[in-house]
Amino acid sequence: MFKTIGIFAHVDGGKTTFSEQLLYKNGSIRNLGRVDNQTAFLDCDNIEKERGITVRSSLVSFDAEGTKVQLIDTPGHVDFSAEVERAINVLDGAVLAVSGVEGIEAQTYTIWNALKEKKVPTIFFINKMDRDGADYEAVLKELKEKLEVPVISLEKVEKKGKEVIVSKLSKDEIIEQLSSVESGVDDIIESYLEDPSSISNEKLNKRIEELSQKGIINIVIGGSALKSIGTKE
Repeated sequence: MFKTIGIFAHVDGGKTTFSEQLLYKNGSIRNLGRVDNQTAFLDCDNIEKERGITVRSSLVSFDAEGTKVQLIDTPGHVDFSAEVERAINVLDGAVLAVSGVEGIEAQTYTIWNALKEKKVPTIFFINKMDRDGADYEAVLKELKEKLEVPVISLEKVEKKGKEVIVSKLSKDEIIEQLSSVESGVDDIIESYLEDPSSISNEKLNKRIEELSQKGIINIVIGGSALKSIGTKE
């Protein structure tokens, strides 16, 4: 199986750090670089190193559980929107990172509208949850109200002191979120209401995967790319 995945965010949203973590965790790179230190594997251009931003899309391949993945790290700055649009045209799926502190920003709207227009299945990653002021629930609310995204959060993510606590939501909590989606989920809701035991966790996960691939819902998870929290998931 072969998949092309794009990583997107508003500038400084942490997408290159997120991509770096993916490459490091699957063994594609031996050392975990940082944008701030000008050591990020994907920001190899001198301008990118100096400015600390991605100015052109970078492509790298790796294997993930039997799937050959082509990962495209895209620019987040509005000046390089053409690079983003070109990347979107070849994607099987996308991860759109949103800062847990700043929330939805200008380029987030632009990227999301382009992904939605091309019907690219998209996962939202609420990033930077290690920073002071990060609020997972507030950003989740923004996604629903400002972007009008039918999002389904699979986790509860909280910052307690210096720790980021990630806990999986229960089957009941996920079903409750599904019940707020306007269409495409009636079958699983009806089955659950008739007999909750008929919907196993495995069956629920499979249905969420199908709904996500069709663009009926958008999965949301969270963590911190810098601290390697949530990136494996």
